[in-house]
Amino acid sequence: MNKRFISGIAVVALIGSVAGGYAYATSTNAVTSKPVHGTASTPASPEAINQPSAAEAKLRNNLEQAQKQRDEELAQIQQNYSLPPSGGTFETQDSFSLITDQLAELEKLRQEGASPAGLGKVTPETVWFEPGNFKSDALTQWQCAWLREGIIAVQADDTKRRDNAVQTLVGFKQAPEASMFPNYEDFLKDNVYPLREGKTENGLAFLNHGENCVPENQLK
Repeated sequence: MNKRFISGIAVVALIGSVAGGYAYATSTNAVTSKPVHGTASTPASPEAINQPSAAEAKLRNNLEQAQKQRDEELAQIQQNYSLPPSGGTFETQDSFSLITDQLAELEKLRQEGASPAGLGKVTPETVWFEPGNFKSDALTQWQCAWLREGIIAVQADDTKRRDNAVQTLVGFKQAPEASMFPNYEDFLKDNVYPLREGKTENGLAFLNHGENCVPENQLK
């Protein structure tokens, strides 16, 4: 579950939580800001064109904070969890486009000669992510990587390797972070337990669905 807060409204994006097990939560970190708007077409001096507006500075700070949160939460997961022998990644592909698109728009206006007074009327739309958001994203990819490992083992008829992958995924039920995935047992029943019987169809469908696992964790 990827949950972000924009202009005081929680906007939910489904970024591949396990087997549809999306964990809804509330947050007090919602902000009340307005979307990019205002008159910004008055010609500016050459010096002003190279001077970022207050709105750009606010968005850059917003982006830095979001990236810092992502890096810190990702580092915590990388410290406590290991990827399988077949590799994979913890990282998702969040580009923070809701912030960067606004920055690009404002920079374009400035480069086209919008005046500081005009840009000063623009109020940006800041975006904040719920604490733990990037942990759940990273753990979703960890689950994808280990499911991929289990399927590879089945395809290679490697029982020991398969059992290790299955046990690793089952053991996650005891982890503190398991509460982020309220439907995790459904994920196991649908995709992981069948590996013990050599059945990989559901697991492959989950891996390659496109909204669950990033390309590095898929198995074509």
